Amino acid sequence: MAKIGLITFSGIDGSGKTTQLNMLKQLLQDLNYNIYPQSTIYSYPWELSKSIYPYGLSLYEHINEIVFSSAMDNLKKLLTIKSLQTEDLALLFDRYYLCWLVFAKIRGAENLDLLIDIYKYMPKPDINFHMMLSPREALLRLNIRGTSNDLKENDSFLTKANNIYSTMINDYYENTVVIDASLSIDEIHLIIKEHLRERKGMNI
Repeated sequence: MAKIGLITFSGIDGSGKTTQLNMLKQLLQDLNYNIYPQSTIYSYPWELSKSIYPYGLSLYEHINEIVFSSAMDNLKKLLTIKSLQTEDLALLFDRYYLCWLVFAKIRGAENLDLLIDIYKYMPKPDINFHMMLSPREALLRLNIRGTSNDLKENDSFLTKANNIYSTMINDYYENTVVIDASLSIDEIHLIIKEHLRERKGMNI
């Protein structure tokens, strides 16, 4: 059994991160891999992010100690799981720390040093699949699923996110595969499988 490790997906809203994660999750489960539930440690980046960059205000002035402690506990849990990882365990994230760093920059956080200092202790993805999609096409998809009225899902926000990803992704995720997310769901899934065959030696 090939060791999978930590697989992440990045990209703007509507690019297909969650869809591809769920397809990969099903594929790995069919191959008898254990998938560590993202929900168990998912609160780490989200709780940390929302507690220390409230809409452009200084990070250091708005740390909620309880939420911060919870975030640190989840980080410790993730580091432990990563260090004890067995061949049949896979960790899958459709949003990982770069996603929240991009969100912080868009919201105009005045000082990202604290966030960056903490995130550098997060395990690096073994593979990150970056879903590249134009904001216009992403908005069309979001309209179809009925979420484009969300304040963060508009053309300006998505354009900024795309630009920030393009300048930051190689600095934070060394093993990134950029995928044309305008392809069909099945075509993208085939590309992901091909990279898992090449990089992880999986027989799929």
